[in-house]
Amino acid sequence: MDQSLDLKKLYHPKKVIIINKNIYDVTEFISIHPGGEGAVEDLIYKDATEDFTDMQHTEFANQLLEKYLVCSVESKLLEIKNIVHGDQSFSQEKK
Repeated sequence: MDQSLDLKKLYHPKKVIIINKNIYDVTEFISIHPGGEGAVEDLIYKDATEDFTDMQHTEFANQLLEKYLVCSVESKLLEIKNIVHGDQSFSQEKK
């Protein structure tokens, strides 16, 4: 994960993770995760790609990610760059 992207600072109190260079808001999903809350809780604000891949999730789990997609890491970094340089109109987050 890019060290310049502080997920906790950007999203707290929402609980977000990164999987395959995308940011997901799993705040509502944690309590219903089939593996229990602990399976996700330790990955909050981190890149969970390796953990997600290692668990060999089902096709349904992969499709479910879409529901929780916030934006790509790349678009969030670009948004931050634009804000720093004075253009606050740019945002790729799903509303």
